[in-house]
Amino acid sequence: MIIKSKFKFAILAGIISTALIGCGGSSTSTVPAANNPVSVTPTPPVANSLPSVIKGQVQDYSNGKLTVNNRVLDIAGASLRYASTNISADALASNMQVSITTNGSNVLRVTLNPNIAGVVTSVAANSISVNGFAIATSELVSGVNVNDYVIVTTSTSANGQLNASALAVLSGNEIPTLIELEGAISNLDSTRQTFTLNEFTIDYASATLGGITLQNGLWVEVFGSISGNTLFASEVDLESIDLTAETEISGVVTWIDDEKVNFEVNQRFSYTISTLTRFEDGTVQDLAIGRQVQVTTEQVNGNIQVTEIEFEDDITVPPSPPSASSLPFDVTGSMTFNANVLSFNGFNFEINAQTKLEDGLTLNTLDDARIEIDGIVRNGIFLVREIGRADEVNQIDLEGQVTNGSLWGYQTDDNSLSSFDGQWVSVDCALNGVTLSACRIDRD
Repeated sequence: MIIKSKFKFAILAGIISTALIGCGGSSTSTVPAANNPVSVTPTPPVANSLPSVIKGQVQDYSNGKLTVNNRVLDIAGASLRYASTNISADALASNMQVSITTNGSNVLRVTLNPNIAGVVTSVAANSISVNGFAIATSELVSGVNVNDYVIVTTSTSANGQLNASALAVLSGNEIPTLIELEGAISNLDSTRQTFTLNEFTIDYASATLGGITLQNGLWVEVFGSISGNTLFASEVDLESIDLTAETEISGVVTWIDDEKVNFEVNQRFSYTISTLTRFEDGTVQDLAIGRQVQVTTEQVNGNIQVTEIEFEDDITVPPSPPSASSLPFDVTGSMTFNANVLSFNGFNFEINAQTKLEDGLTLNTLDDARIEIDGIVRNGIFLVREIGRADEVNQIDLEGQVTNGSLWGYQTDDNSLSSFDGQWVSVDCALNGVTLSACRIDRD
């Protein structure tokens, strides 16, 4: 028997959540080369045409009809799976994260894609523990007991607390032999073959990696068994966008560059906007960290092309600012490079598979090059998302935390940063060799 439940949970300001669902409208625009959107006439979808892959959260399920990303899908003839097991449609709880595979006309497979799966170790009035993780809930879910095997869609608050948005209890042959954790890698130790995931130690010495190069900041799904405080992984998967005919993914913008060209959704899907990208219910200028969007892509000559971005929240309401644990940064300077780490004035910035190199740069040309890097800090790690060449100029843009009147190791000769001490700011400054002056908040 499967029990499905929906948790009401409070989303703190700046939470990076996954695949939130909203509602759409009718206005559409495209972004030309100058990033100046213009209105165009919406093109109606082709009858019976479905993306090859649809990722999102369940909005509704009844009588064989599943609603995801505002699409009502007939799944009566589709297989429903989690991991290596077939499961009942009762597991399609509202807000459960799913991945749907189609042939363009019919749904072939619905795969549940929770953030955590495993055995309940304790149940309290406002929380449960799964695999030793405490997951906050607003109410006790009746029928959930210690030793039940559950799959849970979660979000993470700014203080690291896991919050449940959906849960299903699996039973009998539906229960896989392994448990699952999902999240961004941190504290990678290639010598010990361990890393941290949601504050849990992962031992991947015996895991199948499928050609993945493990790097800090990569979002992975880990399957394995737990002993004590360690998960011994049997498999580590990297969730990415396949080069299929068309994909549709709903989620939250978790990083965007200053030019509003490159951005990511749900910490793991990276996109580039082009002149062919249409915008619905907003424009490119409305893209910001925290915005809820639905991104549609197509495969063109072996490359992923973003064809449409639909805003799923109210663009008249500013999104919550990023939390202190997930802030964007911008640094310019001549940096040293070694083993996927850029170093500058005592700060280390990590490069991984999601990092874009522009202006003809390669990993072999980064050492001692004068560059500008954009990225985001997560779990205390500065993750580089974009690298470009930086000219020798007398004006510089920086974003980061001011400490003792200094920003990224740059000192000022006029104390113009002192009033921002302890703040995370985006500033324009005059650059006088290796020192700054006339720093002011960047209002752009």
